[in-house]
Amino acid sequence: MESDWGSGFGVLDQRAALLVAASVSGDVMELSAVSDWLGEVTADDLVRFDQWVRRRWTTAEQRAQMERLLRLDVLAAHPTVATAASVLAHGHVRERAVVVLASQEGVPAARALAVRACDHVGPIRLAASAAVMCRLDVDRMQVIVPILFTLHRWHRGWRTAIFDDYLAAAEKAYGIDTVWSHLMVNSDVHLRRHAHERALGLGVLDVERGVARYASERDVLVQRTLGKAVLQSTDPGVAARLLLRGNSAADRAAALARFDADVLARDDLRRLLVDRSALVRLWARRRWSEIGEDPVATYRQVVADMARPARTRALAHLGLSECGHIPDVATCRSLAHDRAASLRAMGLRLLLGRAEQDDAFWLLDVVCSGSRGESRWARAVLAAQPGLWTVADAESMWLADTPETRHRAWKLCRARGRWDAVVADLRACGDPDPLLHGAGRAIRAAMAHYRPPTDDQRARVAEFLPTSGLPDSLQRDVAARAGLPYDWTASRGRRDR
Repeated sequence: MESDWGSGFGVLDQRAALLVAASVSGDVMELSAVSDWLGEVTADDLVRFDQWVRRRWTTAEQRAQMERLLRLDVLAAHPTVATAASVLAHGHVRERAVVVLASQEGVPAARALAVRACDHVGPIRLAASAAVMCRLDVDRMQVIVPILFTLHRWHRGWRTAIFDDYLAAAEKAYGIDTVWSHLMVNSDVHLRRHAHERALGLGVLDVERGVARYASERDVLVQRTLGKAVLQSTDPGVAARLLLRGNSAADRAAALARFDADVLARDDLRRLLVDRSALVRLWARRRWSEIGEDPVATYRQVVADMARPARTRALAHLGLSECGHIPDVATCRSLAHDRAASLRAMGLRLLLGRAEQDDAFWLLDVVCSGSRGESRWARAVLAAQPGLWTVADAESMWLADTPETRHRAWKLCRARGRWDAVVADLRACGDPDPLLHGAGRAIRAAMAHYRPPTDDQRARVAEFLPTSGLPDSLQRDVAARAGLPYDWTASRGRRDR
């Protein structure tokens, strides 16, 4: 099952409105369609939708209409409607839906009952819990437990212990090994991660299973749990070979720290010298030295080998700097202008704290028009050396038509700190882009620690404060700390106009 929400909660609200409208009009066809849809969504989405619908405000007339149209005989005559009715905000309707669902044996009914097993109304919760506890077969367990686990994650120990009770009953019926072996292959990613951790603690996930599944596992967190089982292997060669090629940096670092250099394959060590993890690179250099090789010489060979991927050469430059052989400024500039994006980003990263006045112009250009990664590193270089540039240098970015460029201008000016950050927030608050408009929330927290602003900063505060749209109390606070008079009546009049 895949998430149906797309880019936000707007889909939730649309579906909730559709469900309420169908329940008020008694549209059986539409309610059945909603029930079918609920049977396909993920456990997280089902629980989220249930909470969203029941928090949606409904009028007394709508509630009365729901109760009148969705009687017990109507739900019994149209069993598929009961799933949709079970998430409505009317307690009597949910109670009737639970009665109908309890008489059904299918998977959709089991999922809906699992949600109601944590209902805030006691009689509904007890009836749904009793029905869930009667559905212990493996097929329905695979759809019930993800729902119960989602509720357990979001509201741990709240209202009921149905999650623990259901698992205890299933373990008693089928055995611990059978239950957790099935849950480890469940389609719900959160449950799979929990199941592997629990199975490892219970001894269900042993070395043999860990070795067999490790290489093919794509989920990093699950693979990390499998790696704990692999580390218990009596054959260090097998364990090291698997862990050094794993997706988890923690596993790769653990293998390098656990096993001696003579156990580790030479090719694996050489590859891990340019690993994306700093900890893995550190241990790889140590093991590489233990077999008589010089990490610095190896890094220089990788840097000079133009046939190597750009990302590998970039990490070799980083490895050299970690060994104390930091490239000179000219080399960093050359890297920052390379054709390969990974080398450009690395050049900017290595330039941190060592830029010169002549670099400010092109660094500002990178902040404005570079990729997000390059822009972030160029901003870090400029923020580390604010003497190279002024806020006025970013003015063209503030005036750009694209919200992304203005957002970068805000981050850059805010990185200067103190009153420059306050001015950037105030200017962002008046921006039409909604993401930038929310920047003013961060103003008050650190402002008490600022020194008085300069005359130029005070003038900019006076320019952008009236159009910020901030509450009167916060505007008054900013004005007072900046040493400015503040007429809240005039401010309110401007907003009203």
